[in-house]
Amino acid sequence: MNIFVDKITENIVIITGQDVDHLRVRRHKPGHFFKLVEIKGNRYADAELMRLDKKEAEFKVKQITVKKNKKAQISLYQAVIKKSNMEVVIQKAVELGVDIIIPVFTERVSEKGKINKARLYVIAKEAAMQSERLEIPQIEDAITFQEAIKTKHLFCLGERTTGTTIKELMTGSDPCKDIAVLVGPEGGFSGKEFSILQEKSIPVVSFGESIMRAETSAIAALSVIRCFYLAE
Repeated sequence: MNIFVDKITENIVIITGQDVDHLRVRRHKPGHFFKLVEIKGNRYADAELMRLDKKEAEFKVKQITVKKNKKAQISLYQAVIKKSNMEVVIQKAVELGVDIIIPVFTERVSEKGKINKARLYVIAKEAAMQSERLEIPQIEDAITFQEAIKTKHLFCLGERTTGTTIKELMTGSDPCKDIAVLVGPEGGFSGKEFSILQEKSIPVVSFGESIMRAETSAIAALSVIRCFYLAE
């Protein structure tokens, strides 16, 4: 489990708050090793847990390393869906390497006004800790469909579409440093929205004829992107 901190010092780092509770719940003891990761900095450190009580955890820094630059920045534009499913998307997207998550209000979104950004950030942070990410993905404010389609290097997942598959899109274009995927809500995009996507020449790709749930589509798309952009 990685632990995110504001700053890494050369010798001792002390943390407080909810992360201390995580350590206690998981019954970690002095002598266990962790990675301490700077939230906004560019370093992480191998560190040994020296002391753990109800309020504080003290670590001894062993080695500090500078983070490597990422091959690409991956953004997920996710239409707002049912709260529990949205939280699953956030968690799995973080595990799959996404860097930015932007909730989107489309015509068929039924959960308008129910985005709890603070809650989504907590989920993203916990997923980053558990999956040993070296950064916490950004959770942006919700935007409209019209705002989302202005994004560069954007492609969209479509239901029952024939033509370009996601594999063909990934293998048929030169890799870029920024890639963004737009995933629709329950019920998919409206006919008007599909027309706009065509007008803007935004690629609409398919996983085949079967219909996926919104959260499944996001996870499937990010899994494919991970294969092309993040796998060594």
